[in-house]
Amino acid sequence: MAGDQRFFHWELEFPEVFRRGGFDAIVGNPPWETVKPNSKEFWSNYDPFFRDLGKQAALRRMAELRQDPEADRAWRLYSLTIEQTSRWLRASGLYLHQGRGDLNTYKLFLERAYGLLRRGGTLSFVVPSGLYTDQGATELRTLFFERGAVRSLVSLENRKGIFPIHRSFKVVLFSIERGGASPAVPCAFFIGRDAQGRDLAPDLPALRAILSDVEEHLLPLPLEAVRRFSPDTLSLMEFKNRREMEIAAKIYDNHPLLGEEVPGAWNVRFTTEFHMTNDSRLFRDRGWLLAHGCREVELTSPTPPTFGAPLSLSDVGEGEGGRGGEGEVRRPTMWIGPGGERYLPLYEGKSIHQYNAFHEEPRFWVNEAEARKALGLLPATKGDYQRYRLAYRLIARSTDEITLISTVSPRDVFAGHSLAVVVSQDETLANPVGQLVASAIMNSFSLNAVLRQKVSANITMFYAYQLPFPRLTVGHPHFDALVVRAARLTCTTPEFADLWNGVARHYPQEMPAPWRPVLPPPGGGGPGRGSTDPGERARLRAEIDALVADLYGLSEEDFAYILTTFPLLDRDQLPLEGEPKSFITRDQALLALFQLRQRRPPQDIVAFFARAGADIAPVTGPLRDLEERVRRAWELGAVAYIPSRRGGTVEEE
Repeated sequence: MAGDQRFFHWELEFPEVFRRGGFDAIVGNPPWETVKPNSKEFWSNYDPFFRDLGKQAALRRMAELRQDPEADRAWRLYSLTIEQTSRWLRASGLYLHQGRGDLNTYKLFLERAYGLLRRGGTLSFVVPSGLYTDQGATELRTLFFERGAVRSLVSLENRKGIFPIHRSFKVVLFSIERGGASPAVPCAFFIGRDAQGRDLAPDLPALRAILSDVEEHLLPLPLEAVRRFSPDTLSLMEFKNRREMEIAAKIYDNHPLLGEEVPGAWNVRFTTEFHMTNDSRLFRDRGWLLAHGCREVELTSPTPPTFGAPLSLSDVGEGEGGRGGEGEVRRPTMWIGPGGERYLPLYEGKSIHQYNAFHEEPRFWVNEAEARKALGLLPATKGDYQRYRLAYRLIARSTDEITLISTVSPRDVFAGHSLAVVVSQDETLANPVGQLVASAIMNSFSLNAVLRQKVSANITMFYAYQLPFPRLTVGHPHFDALVVRAARLTCTTPEFADLWNGVARHYPQEMPAPWRPVLPPPGGGGPGRGSTDPGERARLRAEIDALVADLYGLSEEDFAYILTTFPLLDRDQLPLEGEPKSFITRDQALLALFQLRQRRPPQDIVAFFARAGADIAPVTGPLRDLEERVRRAWELGAVAYIPSRRGGTVEEE
């Protein structure tokens, strides 16, 4: 066994080092691997094309390969060895700060190396960004922040290919001294783009220059602020400067985190329902349904129509999202089987966009009875899928055009694992009014800006629960203003008629009931109706963003700075003279805040943004009056808040 496992005893190998307490310094680049069997890696030794197979095909090929007794024995030994290693690591007493979930080698190396230092010794490692963001590294952060002195944490996107790994990864250069405590964590984040759209990810010469004078780039993040922003996990936010830290502090003031249980207020819990691979046996596509004699009906149909060709369904209208590039989308349908069984649509993250439950047509449908059984629902129990539900995309990045994407989903739809949906444990939030306001806050630039300083790749519920979230109720002026606007953006089709009518009970003047179909173009909306007109939707969204910024207590300068941190907006809109791209969303949202507060908008936005902490002079043309900029952009045909179709991330630019 000793020969096979190659055990290494530090104290026996370096007795002179440990007689004086440990190493003075340890430098390294440990592996970043989960400690569990890797079937792709193992079976690629038997089939060089195994890595290219999808999950189901890989399982079938793996079963074929295991018909060979020697290969099967090797796989079982490999799996057993890793399982036993994992158990030993947890029971050894050497790794007490690994947290829950799967072990990861970079965390094991960090804790072991830190323990091998003498007091005052220094550890410097290259590790992934999970060290400062992931919930699974909470115990390690507690160890390092409270019982060590962090010397530097430099995070950079690998977009320029400095390291031989995927260019979307964030790499962290971490250095810590053993002993003492960290009153502040000195950080530097070279992530995303600046206000002029310049890429902050360094190449190798730039990184050498940064490291040669690293102290000049570090921003001390007080541990008190870390506890304030992430009290349960001590996760770090990716502040590029002190200005961003000050704005985040304002947003966190006087508002509980979304994951906190607040007595007397509505509380939120999210879930997912079906895994797109593990539960794929339940999914039926259009071809299967047609082949089995099923008929397609509107999701709102009280009774199934007769057999025949698929329905020709009305469009949501021009505006946000759209599968075909023209803003035309197919509303979701359900299918009725020959025996009367219902097949309901399966929503994924890409099915929705902000205030848009019809961004992309569903790929699959699920037999309702089979789905209820899989979800553990009793026959007489009303399932959450039968309610309107607040939903948000789980797959997103801080470098996306917009990161947090939310809407209210229709009734009678199930959710795949890339879409988080609210659990109706709280009757206040189960009320449609609360759902609409929660969606409006989640879609705001103010909350998106906070989230973008936290996430790496996906908005897990762990990240969502760390967001500061006002718990407003009917009668609060901001709540009332938000819900009416969110309803007009969301309730544009018959699927949301009951949602509109439920909200209208509270606001009979602004939202007369019953729900009425949206007017055809050029109106596309109007008072008392949902809105599909792109210009009107842009106005409503700008007003929502202004209301949320006001709710968080942001100044006009704070909000202006936040708007500069979304560099990919409006790439499909016509720019003003002398400007590289359009800034209509930025300008219209900022103007809405000035109008809300009845203050005079700036006549020189370059000077105004300079006071806000952002230099926009290099990308600003001769027209600098904010009101005139918005008016002129409208005349050119630019429309705010339209998602770009040229890719949604910095990496794709």
